[in-house]
Amino acid sequence: PHVLSLYFVKTATANQFEFFFREEEAMINGKGLAISHLVRLLADRDADVTRCAIDALREAEDYRALHPLIDLLDTHPDSHVRADALRALGFLRERAAVEPVMRALFADRASRPERQNALIALRRLGSDDSGPMIRRLLDDADDEQALQDIDMLIGLFDLREGTVLTPRNVTRAV
Repeated sequence: PHVLSLYFVKTATANQFEFFFREEEAMINGKGLAISHLVRLLADRDADVTRCAIDALREAEDYRALHPLIDLLDTHPDSHVRADALRALGFLRERAAVEPVMRALFADRASRPERQNALIALRRLGSDDSGPMIRRLLDDADDEQALQDIDMLIGLFDLREGTVLTPRNVTRAV
């Protein structure tokens, strides 16, 4: 009973901060005070608690969450947690996240939601390096999921009509 009530306290608190951060007017002065506590919740054993903390940090858009979120990409066993961390990194808009997000995009263990959130995050981070990403995804394109990821990438980076994509070659058609 005690563990269950602690779970609800942690998730409800993180969810409440997510709401406050989204409604910025409510947290203008005290926003910074909550960040360190939310970062600590990222290490919680319960993936749901971690995901709630990620959501709140995403809405806070505070640079202090950058490295703890990046650490989750490499260390957390739950693909949903990693996907949420990738989404949050896109909201932080810190260029230092580009390389770790790129690594996560091409990680062997990356799930479809992880790849999708990585692509979206890269776009939000201002990465215009779509050619190598498409080339790499095409090289790995042996299933429907990879082809859908490529379609998503093309849409995100607003590639113009006339872009020729082949399995080992990405060139601009003249």
